[in-house]
Amino acid sequence: MVASATSTASFGVVVWALLLRSHLRYRVRLSSGGKSHPLGRM
Repeated sequence: MVASATSTASFGVVVWALLLRSHLRYRVRLSSGGKSHPLGRM
């Protein structure tokens, strides 16, 4: 039970990090006017 809760929590953190990264990349792309941006390629 504790192991499943820990794995679920870590999975949620990974998903949240991926969503945050894609969101930041999207904002950088918008702010740069759609041009290729160094931060957008990370």
